Amino acid sequence: MVNFEMDNTDTSLADELITLVKAHSNNNPPPKQGYVNKIYDDQKHIDVKLEDGSILNYVLQIGQPVIDDDVIVVFPDGNSKRRVAITPNNHIIQKFRLNQESAGKFNYAIITKTEGTITYEELWILSNAYYDYTAERFVKIDDTHTSFGVQIQANGTYPGEAELGYSDNVGINIWRNPKKSDVYKDTTAYDYTDFDNKNYLGAKRLSDNKWVEYAISSGWNNSFMIDSYGGMTIGGSGFEIDGNGLFPFTRLTHSTATINGNNYVLLGLLDNAYHNANNCDTNNTWSWFIGLKIPYTDNTKDNKNASFVVMYNDTEYDSENIHQLTNTDWHIVFEVNKNGIVNGD
Repeated sequence: MVNFEMDNTDTSLADELITLVKAHSNNNPPPKQGYVNKIYDDQKHIDVKLEDGSILNYVLQIGQPVIDDDVIVVFPDGNSKRRVAITPNNHIIQKFRLNQESAGKFNYAIITKTEGTITYEELWILSNAYYDYTAERFVKIDDTHTSFGVQIQANGTYPGEAELGYSDNVGINIWRNPKKSDVYKDTTAYDYTDFDNKNYLGAKRLSDNKWVEYAISSGWNNSFMIDSYGGMTIGGSGFEIDGNGLFPFTRLTHSTATINGNNYVLLGLLDNAYHNANNCDTNNTWSWFIGLKIPYTDNTKDNKNASFVVMYNDTEYDSENIHQLTNTDWHIVFEVNKNGIVNGD
């Protein structure tokens, strides 16, 4: 009669990470590869058939195994009787460079790479994406949804800063990649073949054939970055400030807006207005803007002709379109530019 070691302890993420670390210590047997040969009724234990044909019985498993799934067996206590099998649909498998396209929507990756003279060491927490260690590319899982990545750098520098000459400004950064239908493509600058056909997050830059993963028009877009010196960079248009629930809300904005038929960049504070100045929290009260109003064309600001302005919008309340402002209802209280006062009611 075979006696199996019973271990019904529930495993947490911390447990799994501890298992991984212990399995890499020098005094433990090396991990062994195999595949699922049997799943027990408790769904916590499996039999593993190893590459040499031998079978390990009743192994505690982490993940959601399927018969014939590849697994790795680790020995966290340096004792072959204490065994843990990690299946490929579990995030820890990525540490062993067996990240599969069938991975769940939430994944981890530990990436070490050298570009030029800079070595990068990074931990990534990913949603709707995974890292393909063979192709050395991030991959979007479901192209109808946004993907997010939290990048924690231990060595290296901010993405893109190496080209500016900065080699050691690491950061903790939050990135997003929109659903495919919303991705802005610049086909004059990038080749999107691998993004279109393989869901790789990035594109080949036509000017030098370099693979680019971090840019508005290719791969990861910045949501929030904090560097080694405490500096912060915000992607997008700005902040919403809820004031502990004070309604309607205020926003610190750096955004484009069309007002009375003209295109501007607004830099300042919006109250009861979204960043495009054509939508609001509620149009049953007025909206306000105070700050710089800068003309722009072709994504370029005309800073020479900027003006400081205070203006309000008194769009009449419409219960059918409660969040919509009429952009011709912005009225100027006061406006001044480099030449003096130019407008005011």
